[in-house]
Amino acid sequence: MTIAAESTRVKYTCNGVLTDFDFTFKIFSEDDLVVIVTDSDGDETALALTTDFTVEGVNGDFVNGGTVSTVKDIDGTMTAYAWSSDYEITIMLKIDLEQETDLIYAGSYSSRSVEKMSDRLTKICQQLAETIGRALKFKTTSSEVDVEIEDLVAGKFLMVNAAGDGIEMGSASGTTGGTVSNEEYGPAWNAVNDIAPSKNAVYDKIETLGSSTVSDAAYDATTWDGVTNVAPSKNAIRDKIETLAATAGGNFGSVASKTIDTGAITLAVTEHLVALTGEGDSADTLTTITKTGGGHLDAGHIIVFKGKAGLDYDITISDSTYLRIQTDFTVNSEYDSITLICIGSGVFIEIARSSNA
Repeated sequence: MTIAAESTRVKYTCNGVLTDFDFTFKIFSEDDLVVIVTDSDGDETALALTTDFTVEGVNGDFVNGGTVSTVKDIDGTMTAYAWSSDYEITIMLKIDLEQETDLIYAGSYSSRSVEKMSDRLTKICQQLAETIGRALKFKTTSSEVDVEIEDLVAGKFLMVNAAGDGIEMGSASGTTGGTVSNEEYGPAWNAVNDIAPSKNAVYDKIETLGSSTVSDAAYDATTWDGVTNVAPSKNAIRDKIETLAATAGGNFGSVASKTIDTGAITLAVTEHLVALTGEGDSADTLTTITKTGGGHLDAGHIIVFKGKAGLDYDITISDSTYLRIQTDFTVNSEYDSITLICIGSGVFIEIARSSNA
């Protein structure tokens, strides 16, 4: 018979029910298969013929493939066994690389013997093609030839050598190849673009920054000016906002009452502390803040929203195009508040929020 170009492997995902797995490629005996079970961690186990699986051909032979049935010895009886959904089963052609037909010189032989010999060699070629297909290869137009790889060494990785004509084992310690260094952070790091710090070196630097990256120092020109690598604590920011509220001549500390109109309110440049009322004195949602007279409030404009006195319904400050806040915030009393700051073009971001009802 002729041998068509075909795959010599098939893979199935198990489901806890399936015990029979078909394959359509030709084999010459049940010994010409390897069956592999792969678990969810990628670990592979080769199953044993008769002990873990049996093979039955189509119409009594293996010319058109057959069926692999998974089994298990239960109390001395081989019983159909279904692998759970945590497993995959791969069935592959695995013919011994040998030529078993002996053609006697000047003797007679049948065409069937020659065809079987030819079929076997063709299946071996397909088997090798499948194996090579899973290997790393240079692209078709590559001029690379005779590239050798060194023996594997634990804790190292493959890398192209300095000459660019071979593969060698790079070092994870920084002593060979120069790709990773455990050297502590310092001036020696400056302008080094071809060496990566080890996780240990990065961890050590983070630990040294841990106590100095956030400061609770109150705002003033002396302690904050020019400090680019230290962040203020939320407490320090709150203290500064409270200071502004007390010294803004009524513009920040005085409450401006505003009623939402079609999802928006309009504020003057002097209005910062705002008590909200819903349209029709009922539940409403705020999505936009505009400036009295048209346009947008300036970048840096701070607004503290709260509910009006006696508020007994929900006003939602919505995470929207112009209000970029963590999540929607609900104001349903005069003691709830959220603080926003304008970053330009009518867009506000959240500084802080507090639910105090």
